[in-house]
This record gives sequence, C-alpha cells and structure tokens, in this order.
Amino acid sequence: MRKKETASLGMGVIMVGMPGCGKGTQAKMLKEEFNFKILGTGDLLRKRCQEEPSFEKQYGHIMDSGKLLPDDVVNETLCKHFDSLPVWSRWILDGFPRTISQYQRIRECLLEKRREHPIIILHFSGVLKIVLLGRILSRKVGRKDDNKYSFAIRAKEYTENTPGLMEVFKSDEFLVKMVRATSHIELVSANVLSALNL
Repeated sequence: MRKKETASLGMGVIMVGMPGCGKGTQAKMLKEEFNFKILGTGDLLRKRCQEEPSFEKQYGHIMDSGKLLPDDVVNETLCKHFDSLPVWSRWILDGFPRTISQYQRIRECLLEKRREHPIIILHFSGVLKIVLLGRILSRKVGRKDDNKYSFAIRAKEYTENTPGLMEVFKSDEFLVKMVRATSHIELVSANVLSALNL
C-alpha cells in the first residue's frame, strides 16, 4: 500500500453506510497510511460523556440504547473539532451526517471547506443485514450499543434517511463514490484508495 507521499494535500471524506459495513476500519487505514484525522461523531460523543459528567447523565442512556442524539447536540460536538482544522488537513466524517437535517446544519461549513480542498462522499454498500449484524456481534472490543436491538434501530434509520441524503449530496454537486463492502478488508481498502485517487 502506498504511504503518505501526498499527505500535505487537503481532502475531506464523508463515509456513509450501514453499521458494521467497515467504515471505521477504512477510516483507521486512511489515518494510519495517509494522516487523515477521524471525526467520528460516535467516538467524539462517547469521549464527551467520559469528560463531562453532566453530558453523560443527560445523553449517555440514549447513546447506550442505540438511538440518535438531537441534531443540535451532535452538531455542536462535531463543530468543536471540525472548524479548527487547517486548510491542508485531511479529515474524515465517519457516520455523520446521517440525516438531511444534520447535513443542513453543517452545509455551509462543508461548502466553505470544499472551496479549500475536495470533499468526497464514500457510500459503502452491498452487504446483507445478517452479515452486518454478525460483524457487530463478533467484535472483540464491543461497545454498549453493539447488540441486536441497537443494530435494528440504526439499520432502520439508515434505510429511511440515506436515499434522501444522497440526493441532497448530489444536488449540491458533491462527488459520490460507491464502495462495495462485501470483499475482504484489503480489497475494500484498495477500492477506497482508488475512489480517493490515493
């Protein structure tokens, strides 16, 4: 795999896909090999729960159930990390935005960033729900929301929200690339690098 020979060039990646489709794995690969900064809302929110007892008390039980937090809470948490990124940075939004409403709240910021460097939407698809659930339940280091009930909620929300979200991305002229997530990890990684021209 090619290393960081173009790491100084800015780029944004928005990863969209069902839970368990491999977004996190591919995000980590891009971080390790090409110096991308991962802005995973789930990780940022869980970190905030650990650091802010009042936040954990108010929202921790919602996250544990697998439900989505209010858009304004997610947006506030994300923007604390997103707005400070320099022009030359490489960043990944892992699992956000999930809804049109979430996108609209950060739309202007994304369009402004796109003037600085390209932003590519990677849409992971092609994996059966039963396979995705198996991947989640077999994780060696699982989270509290890695269970059948939470998966069903997140899968339902993905199915309901994603088609409209992708249409909005296209209407705003973002480059959308499909990534089949059915292959072995190395093959999926190769498809991701090809889509990003890395």
